[in-house]
Amino acid sequence: MNFKLIKWDSNINNLVFLALGILLLVFPELSMNTASYLIASVLLISGANYLIKMYKNKASITNGDILYLIISLAAIVLSISIFISPLWIINLINILLGVILIISALINLKNLFSFKKNRTKSWWFYFIVLSLILIAGITIVIKPIGLAKVIVQIAGVALIINSISTYFLSKKINKYLLIENKNSDN
Repeated sequence: MNFKLIKWDSNINNLVFLALGILLLVFPELSMNTASYLIASVLLISGANYLIKMYKNKASITNGDILYLIISLAAIVLSISIFISPLWIINLINILLGVILIISALINLKNLFSFKKNRTKSWWFYFIVLSLILIAGITIVIKPIGLAKVIVQIAGVALIINSISTYFLSKKINKYLLIENKNSDN
């Protein structure tokens, strides 16, 4: 296993989560609207693109292209509904952010308990932080409607805390792995 590659990947993920967390905390409304309009734009472009290709190629609806026609039209209608009212997609984004926080916290808790067996000091601090991140994720998933701005800011704070705690946890893990490698070399 290439631990340098894993460390590099972990550092990149931490920086992305940190940057996303700061954006969500400082600019929640702009972040929500931008994400909604980007999703709507992608849907509109992809739906329109396929309709144009069908028209240019004179595709026959009886040729099995009916499914693609329906998907393209649905994407266009969905994109228009997002442009008209981006709030519902914002709630979906909040739920996805909550799920990401839950998964990340659970993975980090699993890793923490693995290293707790090896007498890692201050494991309880990481346990408390990860538990708070888990609670924040669950709260975001359960109550997305009506709390969009607050939820996005909570998600931003949780992402910032998650990236910082993951950074320090990975430093502890790296230190432990270095000690283990030295012991196995002897």
